[in-house]
Amino acid sequence: MADTLLTSVGYHQMKHLLIFPLLAAALGGCSKQSGLSLSGTKASGDLVPLVMHCAMSRGGHATTNTLPVIQMSWTRQTRELDDIILMEGDHFSEVQKFLELAYGVPESGLGSFAVARIGTVHSLTYSQQQIGVVLNLTTDSRKTIVSVMGRQTP
Repeated sequence: MADTLLTSVGYHQMKHLLIFPLLAAALGGCSKQSGLSLSGTKASGDLVPLVMHCAMSRGGHATTNTLPVIQMSWTRQTRELDDIILMEGDHFSEVQKFLELAYGVPESGLGSFAVARIGTVHSLTYSQQQIGVVLNLTTDSRKTIVSVMGRQTP
């Protein structure tokens, strides 16, 4: 059992180490001028219900906590296995606070990862074990990305 636990923890750490550089590269973009762009639906309003809807439609846990209103504009792309929400600017701290009100702090014992920082890039990940879906928040000074990963529930 200890071997299984170590393997599981090692797998989750390796997965995070692989995902984080990919997201950092995406934020930086291939071009120094343009950075990341996303084709999808552009909208604005309260971000919180959108993120909660994306999470719950993919198996995320509901919350009964009172959540804040976060007004902003975004581009959303929905695919078979994930929803990606891209916002201009660094909105990490306000989105992190909302996620912590909804789901608590990321718990490493459940496979989640607290804030990791490499230069100006910040990232945190909630695991499926903790919130019912994988949810990643990544930002640099130019863009903020919320990714909700999992199959949509019927």
